[in-house]
Amino acid sequence: MKILATGDFHGSIPKNLNKIIEKNKIDIIISPGDFSGGAFGEKLLRYEEEICRKYGVIRSQWPKEIKRVADKKYEKWNRKAILNSEKVLKYFKKMNMPFYFVHGNWDFLKRERKEFTNKKLGLDEIKIKNFFFIHNKTVKINGYTLLGFGGYRPSSLKEYLVNEFPQPRPTIKRILKLKSKLAKKVKGLFRDRKNIIFITHDPPYKTRLDYLKNEKEHIGEIINRKVIEKYQPLICVCGHMHDNQGIDKIGKTILLNPGYGKFGESAIISLPELKIKLIK
Repeated sequence: MKILATGDFHGSIPKNLNKIIEKNKIDIIISPGDFSGGAFGEKLLRYEEEICRKYGVIRSQWPKEIKRVADKKYEKWNRKAILNSEKVLKYFKKMNMPFYFVHGNWDFLKRERKEFTNKKLGLDEIKIKNFFFIHNKTVKINGYTLLGFGGYRPSSLKEYLVNEFPQPRPTIKRILKLKSKLAKKVKGLFRDRKNIIFITHDPPYKTRLDYLKNEKEHIGEIINRKVIEKYQPLICVCGHMHDNQGIDKIGKTILLNPGYGKFGESAIISLPELKIKLIK
């Protein structure tokens, strides 16, 4: 079986994937998410950085007028981001191949979409015969188990306090309770499974795949690292870190970041020999 791993498109149609699929006789496609995005998002990030320098990172403490203008900009970008994600997914639909995916930190689910628009679907609502959203699910295929654990968990308690929860901000006790709940859920998926291909957006903590060179720190997910250490899946396919295309290991588990799909990066996994070819 040959698998094409690709993700982090951020609203852009991947380059040359149809040729790669035909040339390498790909059987299925898997993706660690981040379909949404666009050029406006980069402008918005610079705008937000400027506000944070002036007023701090906690949105509830921004001046009312600044927050009102910022919220309008966010709403405009979120609508555009959703449309761009649909463009990417339509591209994969045309390929008419089994497409297994989880969501990234830029993607929208059913529970979130009403905040931005009532007309567009969340990733978990898409009904296309060859599409399989596998967050918190397992799927058996050709003797292997695809195990999905999507979304994004901030790397620090500070980020949880600022970004992850609605106001009022939660206590550290509540954050730790949430992390414990998430860990218990994903461990339940791993139990009694064999030949696991672990598909997740966040890279596991403290590997070459989660390292920020400029800040000289690791920002990966500790939950992911712990389940890999304990259950040793065959391979973990992750994304999120655009500059970190490559391969690493935790024990016997091979870790793979297929790279920045927006710029045409991906990877081919050949089974059962478990060979990986990176595509630049």
